[in-house]
Amino acid sequence: MQDQLSEPVTIDDLARTVNFSKFHFARIFRRVTGISPRHFLSAMRMEEAKRLLVTTSMTVAEISHRVGYTSVGAFTSRFGANVGLSPTLYRRFKGRAPHIGEDDSYAGGESATVDVALCPPCDARLGVTFVGLFANQILEGRPVRCGIVRQAGSCRLENVPLGRWYVLAAAIDGQHGPVTDPAELAGRQEYVAAHGPFDIRSADSTLTATVRLRPRRLTDPPVILALLDTPQGATP
Repeated sequence: MQDQLSEPVTIDDLARTVNFSKFHFARIFRRVTGISPRHFLSAMRMEEAKRLLVTTSMTVAEISHRVGYTSVGAFTSRFGANVGLSPTLYRRFKGRAPHIGEDDSYAGGESATVDVALCPPCDARLGVTFVGLFANQILEGRPVRCGIVRQAGSCRLENVPLGRWYVLAAAIDGQHGPVTDPAELAGRQEYVAAHGPFDIRSADSTLTATVRLRPRRLTDPPVILALLDTPQGATP
C-alpha cells in the first residue's frame, strides 16, 4: 500500500501479493487492524497528504494526485470529513487543530457517562493525550464525544448517546518539548490506544474504560483526525 499510494490498488491486488483469496485476506486484515483493507488504504492516503501539506510547498492538486485521487474536489471533501479541517486550513494551522468538533447528530435523547482512565507507557513523556469516542476503530472524522488527559490521569465524557462505541486515544512523544516546527510532526513517535467495542444500553449509567497507550504499530490504523494544538492552550 505504502509503495503504491498513487495507484488504483484493489483488494484483489493486495490479496494476490500474499497468495490469499480476497475474502480470506479481507477477514484476516480486519481481524489484525480493526478495519477493512480499503479503509486502511484510504487512511494511509490521508496520512501521506497530511505529511505533504506541512512539509512541502506542493499544491493541493499535486498532493491529491500524489495520493491517488483523480479529482481535487473529491480529495478536498474526503480530507475535510476525515481530518476535520480543509487541506488549506490544515496547512495554515501547521498540522494542528484549534478545536475538535463533536458529532452533533447525536444531540438529545438518552445518554450515559464514560469515565476514561489513561495509562501511558512508563518510559514515555507524552504531555497531552486526546481521547475520543468513535463508531469505528480509527481516529478520523468527528468523535461522538472527546476530551484531553494530561500525563497519567482521567477524563469524563458526558452525554454519551446509547450505542456501540470505541474509546480511542492518541498522543505524540513530548520528550523533546512542544512541536514548534510542522515538519517535526512526521518524525515524532505516535502513541495510540483502543478500548472496545462496548455497548451502552441504559441511560444515566456510568461506565469506566481503561486505555493503555503504546507506540503505534504498522498494523494500527493511522491517526487521521487533526489533533489539538495543545501547546497553545486549545481545548476540545
